[in-house]
Amino acid sequence: MISGRSARVAIARAAATMVAVTPTLEARSQVSPSYLVEVMVVPLSEVVNLIFSRYNKLPPLYASRDSRQPLLMAYERVLITGASSGLGAALARRLAGAGSVVGLVARRRDRLAEVLADCRRTAPGSAMWVADLADTSALRDLAATAWDTLGGIDVLINNAATPKRRPVTALDPDEVEEVMRVNFFAPMRLTLALLPRMRERGSGMIVNVSSVGGRLGIIHESAYCASKFALCGWSEAMAVDLHGTPIAVKLIEPGPVDTEIWDHPGSEEPLYRGPKVSADEVADGILAALGTEGFEHYVPDMKAVVDAKNADLDAFIAGAAGLAAP
Repeated sequence: MISGRSARVAIARAAATMVAVTPTLEARSQVSPSYLVEVMVVPLSEVVNLIFSRYNKLPPLYASRDSRQPLLMAYERVLITGASSGLGAALARRLAGAGSVVGLVARRRDRLAEVLADCRRTAPGSAMWVADLADTSALRDLAATAWDTLGGIDVLINNAATPKRRPVTALDPDEVEEVMRVNFFAPMRLTLALLPRMRERGSGMIVNVSSVGGRLGIIHESAYCASKFALCGWSEAMAVDLHGTPIAVKLIEPGPVDTEIWDHPGSEEPLYRGPKVSADEVADGILAALGTEGFEHYVPDMKAVVDAKNADLDAFIAGAAGLAAP
């Protein structure tokens, strides 16, 4: 059992690791020597918030583990799930504004129709499909219909996600399975439905929008984190299998984004009180990521937080658990 002080000391060491791996000199210059002292003396319940708050504000917004030469690929036809609001809607509007024909998928017909109307102003061939991604049995037909309607799909963006925010002791197995269906099994099924068509055509890109919650265990987010960890592992192994082929795989790991997911019906109020990045900013970062050869992209750059966790996992667990302290 780690004591409160031991946890703070260990997390201070992890914070030092964060400073060491912070990707730019500009970012490092914003970390004062007093930061480690602050970490040592603040209440344990505030440690993780402090780390997230400090590093969520540091530039750059977009960070990639591999940002070599831009990948020359036309995003003429893009299928986006979770496109009725938030990040999906922001991506759809930006892609359509750049001339891409977008296919939009979401549950809420009225909200989806609003996004489609915006997209059709610059991309009149865009279309929408109302679908509940928890009904995974219907996704093969959806993929085939979207392919035929759009005349092919150059990029699949698996963006839709749902939380079930509550302590693990209060979760029902059916709730966890629903989160897994939307957040993991739906992307898996859509990918496997479209991948043979992309391979036959000789080009394509699969973009899986996971989360920093696919690398960090977040308090009261066991179901969500399980689904996002699965999506990260699936994406990485898929990238290995498809390495050297004309099919690109991108893993996007956003930090806290200011969307409706924080107020999701059926979920408890989040304990996280730190800063959030707008969906528009994150959408811009994702589109920048699509133009590189890199596989993994943190938007905004929270890789340092993940590295700090990996440097001392026991301390991270103790500190993260402290968020529930009164």
